[in-house]
Amino acid sequence: MIIVQKEQNGKEITASIGDLIQIELSELGSAGYSWQIQDLDSKYLELISQETKRVSEEGKVGAPVLHLWRFKAKKVGQTRIKMDYYRKWEGVEKSAEHFLIKINIIEKGR
Repeated sequence: MIIVQKEQNGKEITASIGDLIQIELSELGSAGYSWQIQDLDSKYLELISQETKRVSEEGKVGAPVLHLWRFKAKKVGQTRIKMDYYRKWEGVEKSAEHFLIKINIIEKGR
């Protein structure tokens, strides 16, 4: 599995067909903010699952959580995943942050 974190924003990664790519971004849902996928080409990537995990060991109310998305690389080519961090009621135009990762998908074993 290829793990992608916030520090890789704007970077390019390489994956093989069948590889799982996991994007991990923290969010503060208690303030209404969440990451939303804005650009995903389903010809190249399939969203397998998404979940949130507590970051704080004590499970404090209002603490940040880690949002995890798992994608499976399906087809050779170049694609990207673009996400925006905003309050749904304010709309994407008021995004507080942006995340973009470019993905090069190659044949397995290359």
